Amino acid sequence: MIKELKQNKHLNRLEFLSLTKSYLTTYFMSLANGDDRENRKKLLTNLKDYLLITKEENAILSYLISNFDKIKNFDTLESILDKLDLVNEVTFKHFNSLGEDYMRTLESREAYSFPTTPISSLVADSSIEKEVIGLTLSKEDLLSYYHKEDAIYYLFNHTKTLDSNLDDTSFYGCYPITDKNTLKEIRVCVPPITNLKSMLINIHEYRHGIDLYPFLGKIYPSYDYESSAKQEEINFQKTLSLRKGKD
Repeated sequence: MIKELKQNKHLNRLEFLSLTKSYLTTYFMSLANGDDRENRKKLLTNLKDYLLITKEENAILSYLISNFDKIKNFDTLESILDKLDLVNEVTFKHFNSLGEDYMRTLESREAYSFPTTPISSLVADSSIEKEVIGLTLSKEDLLSYYHKEDAIYYLFNHTKTLDSNLDDTSFYGCYPITDKNTLKEIRVCVPPITNLKSMLINIHEYRHGIDLYPFLGKIYPSYDYESSAKQEEINFQKTLSLRKGKD
């Protein structure tokens, strides 16, 4: 698998070199034809954008190679690599077609302007990056995220970890045990952390437990616990970055 990841990095470099050669040919044709210099500037901007996208994909592949020993969920890894392959193919075809379309108009001496609709890419959309980081997360990362919350240690001691298909998450949850409306105990049921989805379930349910914890031994008030937990999922994902690591 590591060999395949390294090979993909090499192929990305070859694709960039191929696009660079094609774009430079088009650039000099534009110069020879005396075409609008703005088109040449846009051509070079497109090449720079493609380089940034290539660097982003190679950063993702490098992260996987460096952290391969931490990965436990290889089904999710295969799914992510399939997504990367598809995004790579669509991205290359898009930028290659921009150069080819411009070259055709130069050959026929027609007026041309580059389309302005942006393409969805690894630079613009960080969802794949976060999924990749999710493959390397663990209970230690969960503790690191919630380490300032005194409740987390109580909750860890009142947790059932249940390994099951994440397609059905209905039985995961945070369960308050009450007696005459007084909160007596908090129990948590979560999956083992093997990918981003399982981590977010943990983030969500432990947020519920943290919000309930101050009311142990008391009658706890009505509160929008679900909104708090969903917001915590968003907050956690903001901490994930290949360049920053796991905050």
